[in-house]
Amino acid sequence: MRQHPISGDIIKLKNELNELEKMDIKPQEAIMSAAQFSALASAVKERGTKTSGYFSAVFDNEDYYANVSAYLSQILLEISLKSEKNGISTAANHKLQVAAKNIKDITELLQAQSAIMQKYKRRSFFDKDATRLRAVKTQLAELLKAQSRLDKLLKMQASIISNVILGEFKMAYKFLLYSVFLAKSRGDQLLLAEIISVCDKIAAMIEPVFSGQSLQTGELVYHYLVYELRELKDDFIN
Repeated sequence: MRQHPISGDIIKLKNELNELEKMDIKPQEAIMSAAQFSALASAVKERGTKTSGYFSAVFDNEDYYANVSAYLSQILLEISLKSEKNGISTAANHKLQVAAKNIKDITELLQAQSAIMQKYKRRSFFDKDATRLRAVKTQLAELLKAQSRLDKLLKMQASIISNVILGEFKMAYKFLLYSVFLAKSRGDQLLLAEIISVCDKIAAMIEPVFSGQSLQTGELVYHYLVYELRELKDDFIN
């Protein structure tokens, strides 16, 4: 029987997951509690409402855009380098997140296809229709197993990356606040868009740490971390 094209993709994904799981990197507990982070965020925001002489001297000049843009890139690079020291590549993690989304999309399509084929199964007198249905169900089962393994792997990696972000939060968030004030004072929408992009990228690194619809106690600090990033983004837009 001819192999469906998706079967080769499933095999490739399973092999990649096998290699990643061999690394045996353990998930990390949050380096601070939700209460500690809340206090830290409040203190940073309070100081961020005041003008920084150092920031103005270094960044608020004719080269402000290039200087701020370079430092924004440095924030992402710092997160990447410190994550790699813990065995996690943020670039590879992003690719895994894309793969996870693709798997969910394909799974939904196969589930819909299986439901349609099941509905008309009794009306069919051809063995090939039953064979196709079995093939779809087999592919669906394999994908669901791979998705479960991938979600577990992403959650583990996100716990490590999120801890790096928590450790960098004070300096990074303070810089983001000052950058917003600078961009707004100069009416620079392009710079605001770049700051929003950085916030989105950081939040996306954290997202896989959440278990699902119900928030777990150990995930509360990460929820607050994403909330602060989104609140800053909303402030840009408004």
